[in-house]
Amino acid sequence: YGQLSWIVTGEERKYKKKAGKFGGVKPTNPVTSDGGIGAVELVARYSHLDLTDDVFTGGEQDNITLGTNWYLNNNIRLMANYIMVDTDNDAKVADDDPSIALLRAQIKF
Repeated sequence: YGQLSWIVTGEERKYKKKAGKFGGVKPTNPVTSDGGIGAVELVARYSHLDLTDDVFTGGEQDNITLGTNWYLNNNIRLMANYIMVDTDNDAKVADDDPSIALLRAQIKF
């Protein structure tokens, strides 16, 4: 898979060299009664999955995901994703190409 993201409000994800991973997003202007908007991130992802093995014909699947992450503060994130699925004719259910809308909330403590 490959993924691109852009934090519209200007925050950054710091890269942690020793851990080999990116850190989280910390909003510089968290949502408060003073009018803070938090941090907003736009995300696009493409993934490919091959489910065929020696004796099992599972077919292949491609997904395109478009999403938005809203970081209200350092502990709360709201996520919205729209996923478009494309399966080939060898899939278990041939040409079953659903579209998926997904809403999630995350609390970090």
